[in-house]
Amino acid sequence: MEVDKKRLSDEQYKAIELLANGENKTDTGRLVGVTRQTIDNWMKNKEFKAAFDEYKTIIKNLADVEMNGHAKSLMDNLIRIALTGKSEKNRLDATIYGLNRIYGTPTNKIEQTTENKDNNTSNKDKADINTLLNEVSDNSNIIKLEQAK
Repeated sequence: MEVDKKRLSDEQYKAIELLANGENKTDTGRLVGVTRQTIDNWMKNKEFKAAFDEYKTIIKNLADVEMNGHAKSLMDNLIRIALTGKSEKNRLDATIYGLNRIYGTPTNKIEQTTENKDNNTSNKDKADINTLLNEVSDNSNIIKLEQAK
C-alpha cells in the first residue's frame, strides 16, 4: 500500500489495516491505544479516509484475484450441490444462487403506468371517490357473515 507515512501516524496506519480487515472501531481504538471517538475523527480526515479506501480496494482486488483462481472449482462444487446434494433445500439454494448469479436477482416490483399522448397519467385511470363510495354503500356487494358466539 502506498500510504504517505509522513502524513499519517503509525497508529493511524495500524488502524487502517485493522478496520479494512473487518475490525470494529472500538476494538481498533483499543488495539492502537486510542478511543473510538478518535477513530471516528480519523475517519472524517480526508487523508486518512483516502488511505483507508485505497487499502480496502487493494484487499478487495487481492480477494478477487484469489477467487478468480478458484472460480472453476467453486462453480463445479455449486453445480454438484445443485444436482446431487443430499438436502432438497441445499439443492434448491444452490440452483437459485447459480441462476441469480447468471441472470440477476429478480425483483417483486412491477411498475404499471398508463400515459396519454402528452405523457401524463390519463384521467380515466384515476378513481372517482363518489363512484367508490356508491359501490361501497350498495348493499348488493355486501356478504353477510354470521357473528361468532
